[in-house]
Order: sequence, then C-alpha cells, then structure tokens
Amino acid sequence: MAIQLACEEPDGAGEWKYGRQAKVLVGYCPDTDWEYRWIFDTADPDGAGKFEDCTPEGKIWVHDDDDGGWFYAVQLDALDSVEAVDECLVTPLRALIKKDGTPEGVLGPIKDKLCIPPQKA
Repeated sequence: MAIQLACEEPDGAGEWKYGRQAKVLVGYCPDTDWEYRWIFDTADPDGAGKFEDCTPEGKIWVHDDDDGGWFYAVQLDALDSVEAVDECLVTPLRALIKKDGTPEGVLGPIKDKLCIPPQKA
C-alpha cells in the first residue's frame, strides 16, 4: 500500500482523469523476491494511468507476468473516516486476497471512490 500525492506527466499518451489526484494504491504481490515486488512512485502509475509491466483490467491493474499480482487505486479524499478506510481499503483488500469474489464484484460498491484505470478503446 502506498500514497501517491503526485505523478509524472504522461509521455505523450494522453492524460488520465485521475492522474493529478492524490490516491492510495493498494496491491498484492505474491513474489517473495524483493526485486520483483511493487514499487509505487511518481512514475507508476503516471499521469496517463500507465504502470510499467501492468495492464488495466476493469477496476484494477494486473501485472503482466501472470504471477497473480494486482493493485487498485482509491481517491485519497474519499478516506475521510475510519469507516471509509475500512470500506475502501481493509474490506476489499481482505476479500481480494482471500479470493472472495472478483475484483469487479468486490470493488463495485466503491466504484465512485476509485481511480479507475484508463480502459482500452
């Protein structure tokens, strides 16, 4: 989990609706090798919503190497209470890690609080 307050400008790829918005990035990386774990910074995701080696799939980004890694993003200003943190971070993360539903189903109730990845046309 990380907080991204700012991100790099898109590299000629168009601007993402949530690119300049502060967000919490919540992810799962099953790889135990430190070299291959998530590293969130101002470049990932960038202002176009791109994250190197990841593909947007609905409400999440999925790591391209089929290791089962994924992450989603929540608008930081949506986390204005303990209940909101539980609703947007704790409960969905627990359900997704335990595979209690699909990402679309688990994240559906909070879709208005998410930073939805840019979708392919």
